[in-house]
Amino acid sequence: MRVTKKTYFALLVAALFSFFLASSAFATTVSLDLTSPGSTVTGTNALDGVYVGAYTATINGVSTPVVCDDYTDESYVPEDWTAYVNTFSTLSDGQTKWGDNPTLYEEAFWLVEQMYNPANSSEVGELSFAIWGLFDSTALSDLQSYSTADYNIAENWLTQAEMSSNYGSVDTADFTIYTPDTSDSITCPGYSNGDCPDTPPQEFITYNAPEPSVAAILGADLLLFGFVLEVLRRRGILKLVR
Repeated sequence: MRVTKKTYFALLVAALFSFFLASSAFATTVSLDLTSPGSTVTGTNALDGVYVGAYTATINGVSTPVVCDDYTDESYVPEDWTAYVNTFSTLSDGQTKWGDNPTLYEEAFWLVEQMYNPANSSEVGELSFAIWGLFDSTALSDLQSYSTADYNIAENWLTQAEMSSNYGSVDTADFTIYTPDTSDSITCPGYSNGDCPDTPPQEFITYNAPEPSVAAILGADLLLFGFVLEVLRRRGILKLVR
């Protein structure tokens, strides 16, 4: 098989173009349905009359623990909406509630890690309030009015989260942020006409060890494609001609 050098490099360029085109075509939104105020990770907990810890949501049909970082807005069970999907590297897209302050998200990620640690199971509620307190000081003020002891624990977690040695240790690739797309419908099936008492829903964070993304897989395929072409060329199976 004889291939001109121009054709050879055209194939590589075409593959590279296809890779970037496919990467940009992936959906940036998902269907999210909040299904439970508790989860298999932290159980079901409440503090100061508020559900705390990880909740459970169905994300594109997959049951997933989610942690709320938003004290201001309200969510209901069940509640369906479309969510923007962002990672730490895409906060600048403007689709997250506090994307203009990435350090706050790093601190929130560190607190989520502590919440998932079984050694901290007795302080799941205080960790939730610490997360909320990062973005809204009202959360800690309300907790202080409820219980000075709980407030002190939450404040201590918040202080630790703000230490660069702690939040700087977080692998941000382990986290995904789900923010309501308010331009799409938000429904609460348990209420009259499916209308939610209040909108928008809260923002949620998921924490899990990262799996290879489709974009990464395509990148690896591209490298393999180039490698195969080079092997064929070196073995004389594919000959480059002018």
